Amino acid sequence: MLEAPNTDTVKGLRDRVILVVLLYHGLQERRGIKHLRVHGKGSKIRLLHLHPVAAEHISAARSHYHC
Repeated sequence: MLEAPNTDTVKGLRDRVILVVLLYHGLQERRGIKHLRVHGKGSKIRLLHLHPVAAEHISAARSHYHC
């Protein structure tokens, strides 16, 4: 999955970085995820609602790549 983005482009490099961050910094499998937990400055934790379209894309990608 990490090899999927075309790293010859700026967007591909960006996408690879996003995937690496998500992979190595605790994106865990959770069915029906509705929120993203974001750790900010000063150890503040915020929960952000996951947009339904984003949730669909995550689910489709996970199904496609068997994550």
